[in-house]
Amino acid sequence: MNRMSANQTKVDDSTQYDVIVVGCGGWGLAALKVLSDIGLRVLGIERKEICNNLRHYMKNMLMHSYLSYMVLDPEDPILAREGNEYHPRIEELIRSYSDFAQKFNLPIKTHHELVDIEGAKDDFLLSVRDGEGRTSCLKAKRVVLATGSYDEPNLAGIPGELNGSVQHYFHEWEHISDQRVLFMGGGFSSADGIVALCPRNTILWVVRKSKDAVDEMLHLQNFFFFDKESSVFYNEILTESQVVSLE
Repeated sequence: MNRMSANQTKVDDSTQYDVIVVGCGGWGLAALKVLSDIGLRVLGIERKEICNNLRHYMKNMLMHSYLSYMVLDPEDPILAREGNEYHPRIEELIRSYSDFAQKFNLPIKTHHELVDIEGAKDDFLLSVRDGEGRTSCLKAKRVVLATGSYDEPNLAGIPGELNGSVQHYFHEWEHISDQRVLFMGGGFSSADGIVALCPRNTILWVVRKSKDAVDEMLHLQNFFFFDKESSVFYNEILTESQVVSLE
């Protein structure tokens, strides 16, 4: 991390907090709400938008957990309308979290990135850079790191995986057609992307899982989360296999 320079803004009463929460996804928002409720002076900082990690995925992708397991507000309007066993789309979950932050007026600075932290218990000094590149200092007695687990891609450690043609998050799909597309990995995100792309593209899917495990996953994707009559066309699936190079 970069060390703080002498010409940075000095810390004053307006930049001192009981707790600073770094990261404003679901966990960060929940922490801000609880800490605010017990009377602490808190601040959330988020380097991009609220729930930035969710914005890497297709906005229409359905979550595999019930909304009731993920929602922060018991009076959430989507939950009230759809019920406890509703599977929300990504865009609905983002809206739920954003509405939660607005409803409870949670103090959040978006487009502010933590670049350095010094100190120890009761005396932390944070260097934060805003979207314009300006750096300021914040002081806190405690720091909560809620940066999430999906903000950075899970790299395979193979040659070529950082090439510009390789996408680590599947965000938009409507404009992709008549392409040969390779999917690596046997998770639900791969299955979501394949089901979305397969009607208009040729797919090669390389997974370490067994054929039975892949068949079961695709069955669940189609039956529960997509049109029950949809099928996975133009697919070639290499099971119990792995990609060793993308060059």
